[in-house]
Amino acid sequence: MKNVKDIRDELNMLKAILSHQMSVWNQLHDTGSKKDHFRGPAYYLNDIKEMDSQAERIQGAVSNGISPSKSTCLHPHQNTI
Repeated sequence: MKNVKDIRDELNMLKAILSHQMSVWNQLHDTGSKKDHFRGPAYYLNDIKEMDSQAERIQGAVSNGISPSKSTCLHPHQNTI
């Protein structure tokens, strides 16, 4: 459980850094350009947010005593019976 918390803490630090970089990026680049958006910090920020969301689901499953491999909350797009 401590490892998941450590991972989430590090992901939150990365989110803070990327959020700051995004404001600088927007000042330096044309924010209307889709080309720049795909290479900019916003692209990576979305990845970090998704990783944090997955870590949060794992943390919840572990704290509730559910095996992560058997938890359907870890795989929201997968229907299992």
